[in-house]
Amino acid sequence: MIQCEDGAKLTSVTIIDQTGGTVMTAYGGVRMPTAGGVSNYYNINFKAAVPIMKGYALKVTTVTG
Repeated sequence: MIQCEDGAKLTSVTIIDQTGGTVMTAYGGVRMPTAGGVSNYYNINFKAAVPIMKGYALKVTTVTG
């Protein structure tokens, strides 16, 4: 689960292996600036059975408005 600031858009989360290859990419959404929806709590929530090994990186791309 990843939570950005109010009104921010989480474009994607990418897991990159030690050689620079993409293991997995998940796409997020916009967090509402006010209460009233699930997106008020998080921008992305996903389950992945990807073991994170030595040298792996988690790249999170966001846009604020």
